[in-house]
Amino acid sequence: KGNDPFGAVVRGAANYLNDKIVEDFLHHYYALQYLNQNSNTLDYEIVVPDGTQFPAHNVKRMIIALPFSGQTKAALKVFEIARQKNHISSLSGTYIDGNDNLITEMSSGATLERRVPLNPKNPELIIIDPPSVKGEDRLEVIFSVDTERLLRVYVRDLKTNSVLIKDKVIARLS
Repeated sequence: KGNDPFGAVVRGAANYLNDKIVEDFLHHYYALQYLNQNSNTLDYEIVVPDGTQFPAHNVKRMIIALPFSGQTKAALKVFEIARQKNHISSLSGTYIDGNDNLITEMSSGATLERRVPLNPKNPELIIIDPPSVKGEDRLEVIFSVDTERLLRVYVRDLKTNSVLIKDKVIARLS
């Protein structure tokens, strides 16, 4: 902003070339994949909305009940969700990118939604001991974004009141 747009472009380019983050907000949504028990399908819960300025501490707090009794592990699978306006009314597809990630695209009217897994080969595993009881509120999960655009997670077991994961990086956000 200002009266010198060319000067702003030059300053921004200089910062970019010096590896300084030029923008301090996120352009996409970031979501946690989970099993929707009502429809028995995978669904997504937004944990970091687009436009979030970073660093952002405690940007999302969730209480998670596990879908099955006897679970001893749960995985945190994080996805980048990009939404774009387009003029094609019914475009959708699924494909594998160059890194063997499964990419899905869905269109509803004039909006295209693209879901890209950020930690597909290394989802953060939470060890649950004692095993879960179906439907019982079990985990408190808090998400934060640090100054380097790293998504960090804190996980507490509500049954044992013990911290399972503290401030661990689970994905790099773009």
